[in-house]
Amino acid sequence: MLTTANTDRMFPNNSWAPLLIVIIAMMLYSSLASAAIYQCRNSSGKIAFQDHPCNDTGINDNRYHDKTGTIAKDDKKHFLWKATRNGETVYLLGSIHVGRPDMYPLSVSVMDAFNKSDVLMVEVNAEDVDQLELAQHVNLIGMYPQGTTLESKIPPEVWESLVATAKALNVPEVMFQQQKPWLANITLASAMMNKSGYQAEYGIDKHFLKQAKASNKEILELESVTSQMQLFSSLSEEEQLSLLKNGLKEMQQGSVLLDKLVNAWVTGDHQAIDKISRENMGIDTKNSSLYKVMILDRNHSMAEKIINLIKDHRKYYVVVGAAHLVGAQGIPELLKAQGFLIEEL
Repeated sequence: MLTTANTDRMFPNNSWAPLLIVIIAMMLYSSLASAAIYQCRNSSGKIAFQDHPCNDTGINDNRYHDKTGTIAKDDKKHFLWKATRNGETVYLLGSIHVGRPDMYPLSVSVMDAFNKSDVLMVEVNAEDVDQLELAQHVNLIGMYPQGTTLESKIPPEVWESLVATAKALNVPEVMFQQQKPWLANITLASAMMNKSGYQAEYGIDKHFLKQAKASNKEILELESVTSQMQLFSSLSEEEQLSLLKNGLKEMQQGSVLLDKLVNAWVTGDHQAIDKISRENMGIDTKNSSLYKVMILDRNHSMAEKIINLIKDHRKYYVVVGAAHLVGAQGIPELLKAQGFLIEEL
């Protein structure tokens, strides 16, 4: 039976809790630190929530200050769209799930849209996960049964690369000996990100989950942790091996891919995010079955749920992985096909 003790052995420092939330471009490790949220009033007396102390003189309308008092610039592209139809309003923000302090403060447009919204909608609420239940599910679908090892299921050269990468990241071999390829990829990728200085604490979705909690906004989920895990476990052995091989190749380059991903998000480079997301899965065509399962099918499912949920005419703020918002089959385009007016903010 799985207990807290042996889940800690599988995923030390509770690093496993939100890992499975990430489907594309990177895997997460958890941070136990909680960012402070400050309730401030702008010059009009309206309440605004932010992740840094209120300016002594108050924040100006539509302007947010960093810790030095510098006004957050809003002269660049973002991963933010506004979709409207017959009185229905939904803001769509593309997220990356780990980050760094210099990504904040967020832009005026991003924060204003959040403050105007009534409900936060995310892929999965990582702040409300039963860790022991999740670990039990990981054990059920992510681990081989006793007597079967990962080494016996993958080519020798891949195993050797896995062991070497794990050693460089100070991950003990015992952690992944019985893990399936997709879970081993997550385990090492989380260690790599930790070593590279990226933190889940600064992830965009986690940032807004804390903001929503502080401002008493309702939080809704588009998916569940178990459904996201099932996506991985439903991959064929060949697809899981491909995922692991490409992950190892990227990890051997350190944080190069993650740096590119974060920089693409910061600069609002939609094409770069789209390209990275596909290359991350080892494909050069959007017809790949892996890309279809991980991105395209989920885009259609999430778009349908968004349409159904916003019928109450409240304003919704949707935060999902940035890869789900770009391209011809991204969620903004799918909503447009259903009669929504799409505006890039």
